Amino acid sequence: MLQNLSVKRLVAGLTLLLMAILLIPSSTLASEPLSLTFEEALDLAVENHPQVLAARQSLETVERDLAIAKGVFAPNLSIGATPLYRVDAKQASVSMSIRNNTTLPMGVDTETILSGNIAKGSQSLSLGVNTSFDFGLRAEASVSRNVLGENEPKYGYRFYVNQPLFTKTPPLASLQQVENTELQLESANEAVWLAQQRAKIDLYDRLFRLETTRLRLDFSKASLERVRQSYEDAQSRYEIGAANEIDLLSAKINVRQAELNFQRAERSYQQLVDSIKEVLGLDSNAEVEFPSVINLEIASDLLSENEYIARRLATAASLKQAEQAVERAKDDLDSTRRIYGPTGNVTGGYSINQQFPEQWVVMLNISYPLASPTKIHVISEKEQNLEVAIENYEAEKARLEAAIRSTFTQIKDIEQEIEIAQLNYERSLLEKLRGEQLFERNLSDEETLRQLEQRLKESQLDLLEKEHNFLVQVMELNLLIGESVSFY
Repeated sequence: MLQNLSVKRLVAGLTLLLMAILLIPSSTLASEPLSLTFEEALDLAVENHPQVLAARQSLETVERDLAIAKGVFAPNLSIGATPLYRVDAKQASVSMSIRNNTTLPMGVDTETILSGNIAKGSQSLSLGVNTSFDFGLRAEASVSRNVLGENEPKYGYRFYVNQPLFTKTPPLASLQQVENTELQLESANEAVWLAQQRAKIDLYDRLFRLETTRLRLDFSKASLERVRQSYEDAQSRYEIGAANEIDLLSAKINVRQAELNFQRAERSYQQLVDSIKEVLGLDSNAEVEFPSVINLEIASDLLSENEYIARRLATAASLKQAEQAVERAKDDLDSTRRIYGPTGNVTGGYSINQQFPEQWVVMLNISYPLASPTKIHVISEKEQNLEVAIENYEAEKARLEAAIRSTFTQIKDIEQEIEIAQLNYERSLLEKLRGEQLFERNLSDEETLRQLEQRLKESQLDLLEKEHNFLVQVMELNLLIGESVSFY
C-alpha cells in the first residue's frame, strides 16, 4: 500500500514538472546563439575549410606513397642450396647460404651472405659471413671458420676493394621513386599551408561581404519603406482627385521593384551566412553571431613585380621538383652513355689464412661493347627524356611568372578602381553638402536630401569594398612568396 502511494506521488510530481516545462516560453528554452571572436573563427576555418580538408587528404595519400616507396628498402631474404660432386676427388659437398639483400636509403647496396659447406670425404664443415657494400667503390669483407676437418684451415679472412673505371650504375628505380615522392610530399605540405592561409583570407572575405550585404539589406529595407509610404501618399491623393491612375500605378510598380530588391538582398545575406557556417564546420541550423572585420588592420606591404617573381621562383616546390627531374634525366643519360661505352674495373685485395701465406691480388679488366641498334635507341630515348624534362621546367617557370604578373596586373587595376571610387565618394559628399544648403533655404525637399544621403552611403560602401578587394589580392600575392596572413 505504501509502495503504491509513493508511486502515485512520483507520477503526480513528474506530471507537475512536465506541465511547468510546457508553460516555460520557448525563447527561454532556446539555447544562446554561438558568439565567435575573429580568432576563434579563424581556428575553425583552418580546421574545417573544404580546401584544407582536401589538401590534408592529398597529403595523407602522398605520405602513404612515400611509406610504400621506402618499403623497397626492407630486407630481402633468400635461402639456397647447391650440391656438388667431384669425380676426380670422389668428394661430395653441399653448399647452403642465406642471403639478405638490402638497399640503404642513401643509395648503398648491401649484401650479407651466411654460407655453409658440408663435404663428404674430407669431413669438413665451414661457416662464413660475407658482407659487401656498393656505393660506387665496392668493398667486400668476409670471415669463415671450419668446424670440422683436421687438415683444413681454421680461419680465413678476406677484404677486397673494387673500383669501377668507366662504368657507373644508374640510380635504382626504387630510389628515384623515393626522391620523387619526397618532393611530392614537400609540395603537399606546401599545399596544406597554402590552403590554411587561403582559408583565413576566404573567411575574412566572407565576413566582410556579410557586413556589406547587411548594410545593403538595410538600404533596401529603408528604400522599401519609403516607396511604400509614397504609394500610400499616392493612394490618398488619388482618392481626393489630386493624382491620376498613372501616378498610382507608377507608385505601385516602385513598391514591387523595391520588394524584389529587398528579397534579393535577403537571399544574398542568407547564402553568405550558410556559406560561412560551412567553411567553419558548423551546423546549418546553428544560431551564430559572427564577428565584425570592417576595422581589422592587415599586413599588406606590396613589393615590386620583379621581387615577387624572384621570391616565387626561389620558393616554389613545383619548380624544385621540375629542376630535380632535369638533374635526374641528366644523370640517367650520363649513366647510359657510360654503360654503352668502355667499361672496366680494377680489383685489389689482401687475404690470409692458416694454410697459405699472405697474398695480394690485383686484376684489371676492360671491355667495350659493339655498337648496336639497342644502344642507339636507348641513348636517343634518354636524350628525349632530358629534353622533355627541360621543357617541363621552363613551362613551370613561365607558369609561375605568369601567375605573379596576372595577380599584379589585377592589383594595379584595383588601385585605379579605388581612385575612381574615391572621386565618386567625394563628389557624392559635395552633392550632399550642396543639397543641405538648398534644403535650409527651402529650395529643395526632404526626399531629395534623403536620396543624396543614400547615394553618399552607397559611394562610401563602394569605396570600402574596393579597398577590401585590394587587400585580398595583396594577401593572395604575398602567399605565393611564402608570407603568412596576419590580422591585427
